[in-house]
Amino acid sequence: MKLRRSKRAGRPRLDGNGEAILSKDRRSQVHRAQRTYRQKKQAVFRDATARAAQLEARLRLAVKEVNGLSELAREAQLHISYPDLYKRLEPLNDIVASGDNSIQTDSPDQSTPVGSESQVQGLNTQDHYPSQRILPPPLPGKNYTYAFREARFAHRLQRYSLEYAYRLFTEPRSDPREIYRVFRLVPCVQDRTKTLPRFLQLLKGGCMDPLEIPSLPFYNIGGAGAHFPDLDENGNAMYPPSSRAPRRVLGIFSLSNIAPTGCDEALETFGLGGGGLV
Repeated sequence: MKLRRSKRAGRPRLDGNGEAILSKDRRSQVHRAQRTYRQKKQAVFRDATARAAQLEARLRLAVKEVNGLSELAREAQLHISYPDLYKRLEPLNDIVASGDNSIQTDSPDQSTPVGSESQVQGLNTQDHYPSQRILPPPLPGKNYTYAFREARFAHRLQRYSLEYAYRLFTEPRSDPREIYRVFRLVPCVQDRTKTLPRFLQLLKGGCMDPLEIPSLPFYNIGGAGAHFPDLDENGNAMYPPSSRAPRRVLGIFSLSNIAPTGCDEALETFGLGGGGLV
């Protein structure tokens, strides 16, 4: 009489008769295959959980940055000065508002995946600085200007230039070549403890306060200070009283008696030629 094979799923019973009995090697092989399958399945699940946690962390950071950018835009009144730019922020605000129910920005640690303690610590360490893995930040992390509050166009340009110089001076990731180009005629920037308070003093001034220190020389390179001069009561142009050429800084004392065209040629050799904006 021939034994009939069972059509049920699974391995044969160990207490069966005849062909139903598996050898010891075969049972070990089946156990190893099942263990390998379970390990692969668990590894895929852990990887998917970790990736989901990283994506949630990035989304939380994006929502936080968009909210901060929108708040700064409202404080700077970009809807008045730059309506087109402010209009571009509205779709981002709508996207953030539609996802508030699924993404909690105030409690980023509540969605930590279930796993070993070392895995959780590794994920938290990576998510603390996601901006370094996604995109390098620009020169200033958060750029906004108060130049639009100035009454005159020349003061707007001057304040904007002052704000850019301050960000360049304080940003650790600034390009050294750009720092040299902007501050090469200002040796006092080497003393950071004295230069930084002066910067803040000028930036925190009101609309009627000067945007430069009167006691310091005003280098009129490229006609700086002469394009949009202030006017007195009679309509006459008022130029900076301390305006001068940077002869002492560049060491060109021999050019004190030459014609202006010769001085311009000397500045051209130092890479300071061209026209200024203010």
